Amino acid sequence: MNEISDSSEDRTILETTQGLCQQLGFKFGPEKVQWAAIDPRAREYSPPMPADQCAFRKNRVYLSRLMRNKLESHEWKPLLASSLIYRYDGRIRLRLNTAPFVMLLGPLLLLTVALIVVTPLLGTGLFAASFVVIIIIVIFVVIFYGGALFARYVRRLWLMADQFAAESIGKESLLSVLQKIDAMNLPEEKRLKRRKNYLVANVYDSNRPSITERIQNLLVKSVTSS
Repeated sequence: MNEISDSSEDRTILETTQGLCQQLGFKFGPEKVQWAAIDPRAREYSPPMPADQCAFRKNRVYLSRLMRNKLESHEWKPLLASSLIYRYDGRIRLRLNTAPFVMLLGPLLLLTVALIVVTPLLGTGLFAASFVVIIIIVIFVVIFYGGALFARYVRRLWLMADQFAAESIGKESLLSVLQKIDAMNLPEEKRLKRRKNYLVANVYDSNRPSITERIQNLLVKSVTSS
């Protein structure tokens, strides 16, 4: 499903990635470019590789096979910069690693402590049983909405990576390539634009901003800064 090649375009993209790693201070050392149909970051399912993102794994740069020959070699630079920042920037990694505890494990821990402390005080009987049932329901609600909040937070981190990339390599180059991809009317982007409720969206769709959201994020930040 994934294709490795060594064209002049691939070598240019590889050199661009290496230069960005050096510029941004990341230790990732890419050696190959791989055009992927399937996102290598997925573990339990097989979603297509996003057209507007790049992935990095085992010294390989993964790009969407759908986008091959649709962008000029230099147009990959802003997409690579944003994806590298999301993957390796310490500020984003810290937020991403602590978010599950803050949004999900923390509330569950508090509920568990409350259950342990309060239940003996209630003794037995209908009231105590009702309290336990309420706690269990609350736990399921926390898990459900906690997952949705975490997905929203991941999307915000992607938008933050765009902002950092704009500061490092220039906003216009990133904005231009996102607008170019948006104009292609790709099937996956049409699906993301129709997405109305993140609570019922699949994990793949919930965890990624649409290209339109990425463009609006850059435009809003530019208006705010001016």
